[in-house]
Amino acid sequence: MKDLIISPEVRNKIEVAMEELYKLCEANNVPVVIGVLLERMKESNSAAINKGVSFFIDSRTGAYDSSLAAACEMLKMDSVPEYLIRMMRLHNDLKSQLNAPASKDNAPELIH
Repeated sequence: MKDLIISPEVRNKIEVAMEELYKLCEANNVPVVIGVLLERMKESNSAAINKGVSFFIDSRTGAYDSSLAAACEMLKMDSVPEYLIRMMRLHNDLKSQLNAPASKDNAPELIH
């Protein structure tokens, strides 16, 4: 893991852009999840991580999407286990294969 240090000027621009995007989405009832890694410094047995997370998800108004809600919860975590990321990727790949038009090239193998 490498340290990630962002200049104050860039950091400020990111924060302003996040705020503008949030306001635009909220005003138009558009669900949004924004996650930015603003700083990461390796420490002896861990890392000091500073994230910018902003979200607008409102199920009462219909501004809701389950994948964005899940992303929001994951962004709140300090870290996500690698096996969980692989499991989600595998789930998505399998779903894509099952929804693709059937052909000999993409037909899943059946195990008996």
